Amino acid sequence: MAEITRAELMQALNSAGVRFRLAGVDLSRLDLSLLNLRNAYLDWANLSASDLRGTNLGGASLRGANLSHCALNGANLAEANLNGANLNEAQLRRARMERVYLREAQLRTADLQEAQLSQANLHLADLSQASLRAANLENANLSDALLCSANLFMSRLPGANLMRANLNKSNLSRSDFTGGNLSEANLAVADLDSATLHKTRLTKACLIGADLIATDLTEANLQGARLNGAFMSRADLTSAVLAQADLTYADLSGANLCRADLSGADLSNANLSGAKLTGAILFKANLTNADLFKADLREVDLKDTELRVTSLHGVVFAELNF
Repeated sequence: MAEITRAELMQALNSAGVRFRLAGVDLSRLDLSLLNLRNAYLDWANLSASDLRGTNLGGASLRGANLSHCALNGANLAEANLNGANLNEAQLRRARMERVYLREAQLRTADLQEAQLSQANLHLADLSQASLRAANLENANLSDALLCSANLFMSRLPGANLMRANLNKSNLSRSDFTGGNLSEANLAVADLDSATLHKTRLTKACLIGADLIATDLTEANLQGARLNGAFMSRADLTSAVLAQADLTYADLSGANLCRADLSGADLSNANLSGAKLTGAILFKANLTNADLFKADLREVDLKDTELRVTSLHGVVFAELNF
C-alpha cells in the first residue's frame, strides 16, 4: 500500500484528475482536516486514526476503506460510498451523512451522536454498541443491521426500515419510529420508554422483557409479536393490532387498549389492572389468570374469550357483552 504525506496529498489534489487515483493509498494517522476530498476515489485506502474533522468527502468512493479510530466530527460524507468500510470506534459526531452508502459497514462502538443519516443505506451494517444519540435516521435503511446495546436515545427514525434488525438491549428511549418498519426485529430487553411508535409495523417482532412504559403504540401493528414479560404500564395502544400476540406475564397496568385488536392474543397471567379496554376486540383471546382489577371493559364482547381463574374484581362491566 502506497504511503504519502499530507503535503504530497495537497499537491496531488491540485493536479487535475489525480484525486481519482488514490485507491489503496496509506493515509493513516495524518492530519487531513478541512480538506476538500469531494468525489475522491479512495477505495480500500487506509485512513485509520487520521484526523478528518470538517473534511469534505461528499460523493467520495471509500468502499472497503479503513477509517477505524478516525476523527470525522463535522465531516461531510453525504452520498459517499462506504459499503464494506471499517469505521469501528470512529468519531462521527454531527457528521453529514445524508444518503450515504454503508451496506455491510463496520461501525462498532462508533460515535454518531447528532449525525445526519437521513435516507442512509445501512443494510447489514454492524452498529453494535454505537452511539446514535439524537441522530437523524429518517427514512434510513437499517434492515438486518446489528444494533445490539446501541444508544439511540432521542433519535429520529420516522419511516426507517429496520426489518429483522437486532436491537437487543439497545436504548431507544424517547426515539421516534413513526411509520417505520420493525417487522421481525429483535427488541428483546430493549428500552423503549416513552418512545413514539405511532403506526409502526412490528409484526412478529421480539419484544420479550422490553421496556415499553408510557410508549406511544397507537395504531401500531404488533400482530404475532412476542411481548412476554414486557413492561407496558401506561403505554398507549389505542387502535393497535395485537392479534395472535404473546403477552403472557406482560405488565399492562394502566395501559390504553381502547379499540385494540387482541383477537387470539395470549394474555394469560398478564397484569391489566386499571387498563382501558373500551371497544377492544378479545375474540378467542386467552385471559387465564390475568389481573383485571379496575379494568375498563365497556363495549367489549367476551364471547369465546378464555377467562379461567381470572379475577374480575372491580372490573367495569357496563355495556359488556358475554
